[in-house]
Amino acid sequence: MAEGQHKELAGGYSKTQRAVETCVLVVFAGVEVYLLSGLIGPLMPAHVVVLPVAMLLGYLGADFLSGMVHWFCDTWGSISWPLVGQTVLRTFREHHFDSKAITRHDFVETNGSNAAIGMVPMLCTLPLTPQESLWSWGAVLCGCTMSFFILMTSQIHKWAHSDEPPRPVAFLQRWNLILSPRHHDKHHTAPFTRNYCITAGWLNPVAEYFRVFPRLERLITLTTGVEPRKDPLSDQLIAELLRRLPPKAPLDATEVSASVEASAAVPQPRHP
Repeated sequence: MAEGQHKELAGGYSKTQRAVETCVLVVFAGVEVYLLSGLIGPLMPAHVVVLPVAMLLGYLGADFLSGMVHWFCDTWGSISWPLVGQTVLRTFREHHFDSKAITRHDFVETNGSNAAIGMVPMLCTLPLTPQESLWSWGAVLCGCTMSFFILMTSQIHKWAHSDEPPRPVAFLQRWNLILSPRHHDKHHTAPFTRNYCITAGWLNPVAEYFRVFPRLERLITLTTGVEPRKDPLSDQLIAELLRRLPPKAPLDATEVSASVEASAAVPQPRHP
C-alpha cells in the first residue's frame, strides 16, 4: 500500500472524535453503574441459577455482535463513507494493514467507538424494574453483561495482538475464556474471511459450520448487485497482505495478489 494511504488510515483519528468518545465512555459507565445498582437486593435461590445463565447469554450476545460488526466492516463500505467511514471502518482497514497498530492505541481510541453501540442492550432494559420479577432481574443483568463485553471487545482484540498481555489476561486466553492469539491468528491467515467473532470466539465454529457469512454475502450481492470486498482501498489492502504470505501458505500468493490488483484496476460499483 502506498505510504499516503497508510497515513490516511492511521491519521484519521481526530481530536473531535476523541472528545466525543471520551464523553460516550463516561455516559456508558454511568448507565452501567446505575443499572447494576438496581440489581442489589434480597436474593432468592432462583437468582443463583439465573445469574450464570444471564451472564452467559450476554457474553454470547456480545460475541455474536462482534462477529457481525467485524464481518461488515471488513467486507463492505469505504473509509470515505460519512461518519462511520472514519470512526469505524478506518480502524478495521488500518488493522489489516498493520495488525499491531491497535496495540499502540490507548483505552479511549481502542474502546471509544464500541461504547456507543455497547449502550444499546443496557438502554433496552431501562424500562424494566429488576426487583419486580426474576425475569426482569435476569434481563437487566444480561443486558449489562452484553453491553460490558461489547465495550471490551476491542480491548480483548488488542490483547490478542499484544506480545505480552497482562498475566490475568494471558490466563483467560490460555483457557479460551476470551479471544486467544492462536484462535484469532486464523482470521489473519488467507483468505482472511474466517473467525470474525472477536470477544470470546466461541461462536466462530458455529458460523463456520453453517457458512453464515458467505451465505450473507451471497444474499446481499443477489439483492443489491454489490460485490463484497470491492472497495478500492480494501482491494489494495488484500493485495498487500497476500504479498506477505509465507511460502507454505494455502493460497498461491502471486496469482491471488495479481488477481486482486487486476480487479482493482477495473472500475467497480461504489457502495450506496
